[in-house]
Amino acid sequence: QAPGLASAMALSGRSLVAAALMVALTAAAGLEPKTISVSLQADWNVPPLLSETIEVIGSVSSNSYWQFLDEIARSSLPSDTDYQQYALTASAAKAGGLGPSSMAALNYSLSLNFFAPKYEMYVQLASAHLHEAAEALAAQGDGEGAAALRDCTAEPLVFFAEGSDWACGLEGFEKDWPAAEKKAAEKKKEKKGEGEEGAAAAASVAVPSAQPFDFDRQTGQGVRVIVYADVASMSFRALHTRLRALAAEGRVQYTLRPAHPASSQKRTGLALQG
Repeated sequence: QAPGLASAMALSGRSLVAAALMVALTAAAGLEPKTISVSLQADWNVPPLLSETIEVIGSVSSNSYWQFLDEIARSSLPSDTDYQQYALTASAAKAGGLGPSSMAALNYSLSLNFFAPKYEMYVQLASAHLHEAAEALAAQGDGEGAAALRDCTAEPLVFFAEGSDWACGLEGFEKDWPAAEKKAAEKKKEKKGEGEEGAAAAASVAVPSAQPFDFDRQTGQGVRVIVYADVASMSFRALHTRLRALAAEGRVQYTLRPAHPASSQKRTGLALQG
């Protein structure tokens, strides 16, 4: 798990002390100091600014995480470029009560790209689950369903733990949600049923299992729904608003993994310097 902002600042402080000690020892030995600059290209991508921002804020508290996402969903500001995403971040942060000192800390953490590896983890998970689900559909002779799943590149990808296995965007969710809720209600009526694990196993597409890092990224109680989405997209805002309302009613357990299977195609490798 990526360390939080406090840990990052402590690590930076220790690095500065070590560097100062090396300079002092070099001067004491009468040696000419030499500077070595290294630039590397990481295997993981530069995360979208907004995706990294919510991870920084989420490292503070789960409540802050969901409050910030709610502010994003309510906004009508565009978010196609990093500049626009930063303007949206500043607007949502102000609406959420983030002061100047907190914004300075946020800017510092963003400059470190501290959560870039975690974002890449979300991208890899999204890609793996998309591939597994499409392969399962194809193996069952549903080539049309497999193709439709792979074509869900512009909308959030939704996986259900009950009923229909997946949906593409808000429109697909609204179409498949009633069946998922009905099946969940039927399971509750059974005295001894398969439960969530059995329901997932019986589904035609394997539902992503809950992970430890999902604990602070889920809200509500009810039908488990895992969403892979580009949080900067307008389509995410509409789906998020709908799922938050259902979570407040106790009808869904909404888990967000803020990356889309198509995300890796839109970014460049992260440059590491030291």
